[in-house]
Amino acid sequence: MYRATPITQRDGSPLANSNCRMASVATGIDFESGGATTSTGGAMRARCSDQSGGTDSGDAAEAWASYGQELRVRDGATFGDALADLGAGRLVHLDVWQAAFILLAILMWALWASWAVRRSAVGGVRVHVAP
Repeated sequence: MYRATPITQRDGSPLANSNCRMASVATGIDFESGGATTSTGGAMRARCSDQSGGTDSGDAAEAWASYGQELRVRDGATFGDALADLGAGRLVHLDVWQAAFILLAILMWALWASWAVRRSAVGGVRVHVAP
């Protein structure tokens, strides 16, 4: 099986800081073509109509299509689907940062709730009113 070279988003292009998905797609086109087609994050970004901020799955599919290939996007698929695709030798790009932020927010709330309950159990906050 061909092993693609990972492509960095930090390629010096104007939108390098926002090209993480495009760099992943560049790695993907290299993988899918067995090394016959290579690109960079900046080159993939130039092949889509979105030229500001971050990108989404549609931008990735648009850039991929400019190479005459179809990118199958499965937004909302299960982790089991991703494992099946990997098992079939297909490239898989997982966006996990959204879930990480949600889990971080839940963790922070749980820590705050634990602190608040412990503080309440030892006397809580006392308010003194002057006579």
